[in-house]
Amino acid sequence: MRILRIAASSALLAFLLAPGSKAGGLRIALLASTEVQSDTILLANLLPSGASRRIRGSAQQISLGSAPQDGSARFFTRDSLAFAIAAGGLSPSDFAIPAAVTVRRSGRLITRDEVLAALQSAQAQNLLSDYPSLQLQDLAFDASVRVPRGDPGLQVTQISFDPLLDRARIRLWPRNAPGVLPFYVTARVSAGFSQPLAVRQVAAVRPRSQNPKPISAPVLVATGHLARLHLHSPDMDMLLEVRPLQPGHLGDVIRVSLPGTGRTFQARVTGNGYLDANL
Repeated sequence: MRILRIAASSALLAFLLAPGSKAGGLRIALLASTEVQSDTILLANLLPSGASRRIRGSAQQISLGSAPQDGSARFFTRDSLAFAIAAGGLSPSDFAIPAAVTVRRSGRLITRDEVLAALQSAQAQNLLSDYPSLQLQDLAFDASVRVPRGDPGLQVTQISFDPLLDRARIRLWPRNAPGVLPFYVTARVSAGFSQPLAVRQVAAVRPRSQNPKPISAPVLVATGHLARLHLHSPDMDMLLEVRPLQPGHLGDVIRVSLPGTGRTFQARVTGNGYLDANL
């Protein structure tokens, strides 16, 4: 790891101090803030709208790593971007790179209409047959939840009732939005309804079937396929190609090796074909 840090720092210093620098010429100003919708951040995502087709085509080939989860952001320093640009075959001196760049994952907020529709669907399947009908004004989010555009596939997974507060706490899972965690909403229930759910909690609500199939998370990093590793420390930031030694789901910590050297270490799965590790 120390050798990698020294090599990366030396390469970055060489690129930044190269005599061919065009600091005084016309340079392409990268965006200081932008949004992406894909799973991977490309240098092209940081280009202004007026960038030439040639530069944009080259920037499409330079990956900056995995995109953040929906509704969140990832931050880049000037040095890390300069290193990625140089590693991709372009000259950092051709770009005006901001001191800090923010990349957000675009998404939309879950609505109360969608929550109500999920509850009504559960009632239609007789999963909540003893639960009273609710209105939009009865529902309140514990926190804002962002998901990708399209149908999030909301499914009720748990419900409990507090008779003292006349409130129900409902957990929902956006099954069509990988990486988005289950969330809770609170529902106001009429005071006259207290006995059926006051003494029990309905857990893991799911369609009743004779052969229920467990839900499994997708494998994002597989053995036999190279993956990208975002390796970083307070003094260095680099993107490497590694060989996974075991399959990994989102958030798993797995063993990977560097092709050529065979050195192994652990990294966390952050996206489809992407991992992250600290030095």
